[in-house]
Amino acid sequence: MPDSAHFPRVGVAVADDALRTQLPRWLFDERMRAVDDVDAADLTAVLVDAATWPALRDSAAHRRVPWIVLGAAEDWQWRLQALRDGARLFVGAPVTRDGVLRALRAAGVEPGAIPPKVLLAGPDDTAGRVHAAALRAAGFDVHEVREPPVLCAAIARAEVDVVVVREGLPGASATDLMHLLRADAAHDGVMLLAIVGGPQQMHSLPAGASVLLEPVDAPALCAAVGDRALRRRRWVAAGAALQRMLAMHEQERCALDAHALVSVTDAQGRIVYANDHFCTTSGYTRDELVGRNHRIVKSGVHPPDFYAEMWRTISAGHVWQGELCNRRKDGQRYWVTTTIMPIRADDGRTRQYLSIRTEITAQKQAQFALAQQLERLEQMSRLARVGSWALDADTQRVHWSDETYRIHGLAIGSEIDLDRAIAHYDGNDARQIVRSSVQAALRDGQPIEFELPLRTADGERRWVRVIGKAERENGRVVRLSGAIQDVTAFKQAALALQAARDEADRANQAKSEFLSMMSHELRTPMNAVLGFGQLLELDIPVASPSHAHVQEILRGGRHLLALIDDVLDLARIDSGRLVLSPEHVGLSEIVHDVLRLAQPLAARRHIGLRVDVDDTLAVHADRLRLRQVLMNLLSNAIKYNVEGGRVGIHARRGEAGHVRVEVTDTGPGIPPDRQGELFQPFQRLGAERGPIEGTGIGLAIVRRLVEHMHGRVGVDSAPGRGSTFWFELPGSDEATSDSGWGHSALATLPSMPDRRVLYVDDNPSNLRLVEKIFERWPGIALLTAQDPGVGLELALAHLPDLILLDLQMAPLNGFKLLARVRQEPGLRAVPVIAITADAMRRTVEQVREAGFDAMLTKPFDVRAFIATVERALRREGDTA
Repeated sequence: MPDSAHFPRVGVAVADDALRTQLPRWLFDERMRAVDDVDAADLTAVLVDAATWPALRDSAAHRRVPWIVLGAAEDWQWRLQALRDGARLFVGAPVTRDGVLRALRAAGVEPGAIPPKVLLAGPDDTAGRVHAAALRAAGFDVHEVREPPVLCAAIARAEVDVVVVREGLPGASATDLMHLLRADAAHDGVMLLAIVGGPQQMHSLPAGASVLLEPVDAPALCAAVGDRALRRRRWVAAGAALQRMLAMHEQERCALDAHALVSVTDAQGRIVYANDHFCTTSGYTRDELVGRNHRIVKSGVHPPDFYAEMWRTISAGHVWQGELCNRRKDGQRYWVTTTIMPIRADDGRTRQYLSIRTEITAQKQAQFALAQQLERLEQMSRLARVGSWALDADTQRVHWSDETYRIHGLAIGSEIDLDRAIAHYDGNDARQIVRSSVQAALRDGQPIEFELPLRTADGERRWVRVIGKAERENGRVVRLSGAIQDVTAFKQAALALQAARDEADRANQAKSEFLSMMSHELRTPMNAVLGFGQLLELDIPVASPSHAHVQEILRGGRHLLALIDDVLDLARIDSGRLVLSPEHVGLSEIVHDVLRLAQPLAARRHIGLRVDVDDTLAVHADRLRLRQVLMNLLSNAIKYNVEGGRVGIHARRGEAGHVRVEVTDTGPGIPPDRQGELFQPFQRLGAERGPIEGTGIGLAIVRRLVEHMHGRVGVDSAPGRGSTFWFELPGSDEATSDSGWGHSALATLPSMPDRRVLYVDDNPSNLRLVEKIFERWPGIALLTAQDPGVGLELALAHLPDLILLDLQMAPLNGFKLLARVRQEPGLRAVPVIAITADAMRRTVEQVREAGFDAMLTKPFDVRAFIATVERALRREGDTA
């Protein structure tokens, strides 16, 4: 920890005792020092509250440091007068840590920041020395050059942000030097500023060059240099972000190549690229494919019209999707589900066609087998014969048609009576049903209808469906008549259908298990990325450029995690396995949370954001899914807006106790005849041909999520008038609670003296992450084990106060290890928390049924991890 005496000194004059106690802590966390004497020397700013301001405003008017008024009144006339009296910035009530720190940074108090580097090229005269002294006094790292030959080398050596060129260097004018530096590509990112003696010299400077006229006063010079240094820093940060984005896209491309058959053709349909998966599946080498048309894998199954329609679609610039039967080099056929996307050049003409295919041969073979079976069943149904029968109520004589005899396997005309007829039914239960039905019909005239198995005369088992009715004379049943049909084929079809349903259930189960596996396999590595990223974010000072870099890493990681969750969500929704946890959710909290995430995207496109959400509005919804819905709509409103446009979020009470949320943009609008396509998966209304990236599944997920939360969603739009996407959810009248989001996770870790925690996980990166968290937690000793058996031995030897178990371990998984722990008398009362990257509903239920005390999912949210561990340790301590 650096010596606090060297921290920037901030004067404090606050009447409120609670706030006066908090301010030094807030400042010290940010490496600033609170000073009670507001007249002390070397102050960088002064914090004063509204109650103390009237007595000190005369001092503020004569001080050069910025005065920041806390808890300032909202009345604009009061604020205007305060500005006239010397106030620089305001922090409204309630005064928060973030509000105070933002105001201090706005006032220029930035501890730990790397000063911008400035190269001052000019003669060693009085003006040059004055300029250099002024820049150094303003906090710049100033390097000076007196000779033109060493100028370029000095720029590269010092890695400067801004070069200031003055007239008077020997052998070259400021104009010549500016042209020379601008012509060197190595210095393309360096900001250039010329100081010339007269307006006539301005006309010969390079286009777009920055210039100041002599004489230049110190404030103007420092302001101009500071502005260009800030532009340089932003440009460098943007370049780094672009490189990270390109690296991420390369990883995505590799993942796509591993999964799908990818090829690219030119505008004439000639293959210019084929990935390894395509070559392996088709049996052709890349050299055999490149330069050829896709007809090389044409199978001949599809008619010419099929390919003609495909070509018309993609030639018109539309995406084509469908199933294709292709042929391998050895002649075998294989099926693929295909998406072909036109890629347009800058002039709007199609430059290439991108094809992405997934092999579905096994699925198609299953479909063909099922279709053939259904066709056979349909033929049996058409050929089915129906027989007739009759029973005389008085004589008990039975009359059968020829077809009825055939159904029973008897010779036509054979002697038959009721008992012999009933004897053909298979089993005592079936015969009892027939007898009871006949007796009820004879006695009460009830209709006859049943479907039962029988045995033919030669022992063949058949299913028959029998219907009959009673005929009355003078109110008395005199005759029963009806029909009998051999439904054996239909029964077989039903059994086949049941088998298909069972197979579908098994497929559903397999899909669920696949989602569980993918959730674990994809989210586990993200645990290390986001977990260590959060630790770095907390370790690195906010003012450091590395802090911004870490935030970019976290933002990219969270974006990748969101993409993973989008794909898994769509699969969960389509399979009916989406689990929601509806609760009371305050809209204002969620909206501002989403705004923080969307602000960088809006800033890049100069999009203005406006919010009109009453703090009292709340809905009954799943908090996570509501945030997902809002983020999708808001990011679309920004991405598809015009440059410099506006986006608004409005919420109001709707009808029938619902709350309506609207996201409005100033984009180009959507024609009414195409609005119905918006919420369909992978439908982007032609935007796929533009520069805006997207998958086209966001709005589909929005509609499904809103409908699952008992709401509805829609859009109001017209060309040239922007769009308003809205959704309605059931309102909630419960009291809103503070989520606490935004406070530091590790700044105020609760003290847990003399506690031992055991963490068992076979993943080394997860162990390292948890070790880093507990290193910062005073009073807690962490024991770790990669082997479940070793973990059990450590638990028996040390009797920890808390055990963390990963569920996916070998040879003992977390469930089995928990059972072993519960068998030990000394460990039965120890709380055990499950750790898993599988957040599927089935896993959650298994964790609950197994007896775990809590569950944490990867990637870790450090705040949630700390809170869960703290609750478990406090409960264990209270129990002890």
